[in-house]
Amino acid sequence: MATADRRHSLRRRLLWRLTIPLVAVGLFTAFTSYRTALAEANQAHDRTLLASARAIAERLDYRNEQLVVDVPYVALDTFQVDTRGRIYYRVRDPAGRFVSGDRDLPAMPNDVPRSDDYPALVHFYNTDYLGTPLRVAALWQPVAGAGDGGIALVEVGETLEMRDDMAMRLLATTLWQQALLIAASIALIALAVHVALRPLKNIEETLRARGADSLDPIDVPELPREVHPLLASLNGYLHSLRAMISRQSQFLDDASHQLRTALALVRTQADHAVRTYQAKPEWREIRDAIDRTIRLTNQLLTLARSDAQPPHSAAGAAAHPLDLTALCRTVSAEWYLAARDRQLDFGLIARDEAQAYVNGDEGMLREMLANVLDNAVQYTPAGGRVEVTVIAGTATHLVLVDDSGMGIAPALRDKAFDRFARLGNVAQPGSGLGLAIVRQICEAHGGRVLLEDGPDGRGLRVRIELPAAPAPGIASIAQLRLS
Repeated sequence: MATADRRHSLRRRLLWRLTIPLVAVGLFTAFTSYRTALAEANQAHDRTLLASARAIAERLDYRNEQLVVDVPYVALDTFQVDTRGRIYYRVRDPAGRFVSGDRDLPAMPNDVPRSDDYPALVHFYNTDYLGTPLRVAALWQPVAGAGDGGIALVEVGETLEMRDDMAMRLLATTLWQQALLIAASIALIALAVHVALRPLKNIEETLRARGADSLDPIDVPELPREVHPLLASLNGYLHSLRAMISRQSQFLDDASHQLRTALALVRTQADHAVRTYQAKPEWREIRDAIDRTIRLTNQLLTLARSDAQPPHSAAGAAAHPLDLTALCRTVSAEWYLAARDRQLDFGLIARDEAQAYVNGDEGMLREMLANVLDNAVQYTPAGGRVEVTVIAGTATHLVLVDDSGMGIAPALRDKAFDRFARLGNVAQPGSGLGLAIVRQICEAHGGRVLLEDGPDGRGLRVRIELPAAPAPGIASIAQLRLS
């Protein structure tokens, strides 16, 4: 999953798509800058060679009708800027005869063009001399003397060590400059992408800060125009979801009213028939079947209504502070007669009852407790015990429902919360929805429910944990102090 998140990261996509062209442009710029700088450096070296050739040409003279040249080595040392390079020269008279310098210096090829960069008859070319690459400037110099004079050829060559060294320095400098420029550009791009994506982060933070049950429109100020369609789509979806939940809730209310009215009427007729025809057991069976149908209908409607609420919603707008101890006492009283009919010892224990307040929907919490007590009373044999204990806590209140029945094996306790789950060879009638409803309602109120061994390892304990809420009086005092 983490790999998929990295692959579909918008931030990484933007960085890659902006960085790769930037690096390509940077490399191209570095190459062109290096080539330009290298050409200028070579031109500077060629200018130095030409200056050396001109310095030699200025010393050409005819003596006794022969061309001579007086070239002190200091004249060449003036143009030699590095001890790693060497200077060679050769002078030929208009007839092509050797006059001075290095006799075996390679001759200029015939196809070397004249340079147009300088106001002189000069040719530049590369050659090898004594196994060393050489750059040569060949200058044609007019001389006056014996006869009509002519044009002498002055050739000055330089080894390429200094040029190669300068080329490497230029390359290193260019690469460093471009690397720093690219790094700074990438940093600025990353900052720009971070700032550009900040509105999406603001939407994320706004959604995280909202309650899990909130379906109100999302309002994030100062959003860019490009993000408005996304936010509008989200708000449109939330509006559709609110409308759907409202229609579902209205349908459940209508169905609940219609079904309960019809079943109550049938139940009344069945009671009348039982009283009228006491000798016929069929009417008692019909009444019991109607009771089971009413119970199943109530469970299905409760489960559907709970499903219609968002998770951990505390039952939405119907939530308000409730005295958990009083609620347990009321529900227990409703099940007292059923427990007495089954000859069960039924009791309620409340500890620190004044502090046991929770925030929730009274109807749903009542249904949750009723389902727990229904299971406890049904599956506890005659002569057994059912006990409800309320324990107030600082952050969490507990409701413990213990029975001395057959219990549930630890390996089957998770399965017991599944809908329509019937464990083992259970003889008692039921739908298998009771514990599923208990868990659904408990989690909708931000709590949890656990199945444990009963006291002394016998029977079953249903442990319900609900978040504590301040008592209404304490909340009012706190509000007055804040105001």
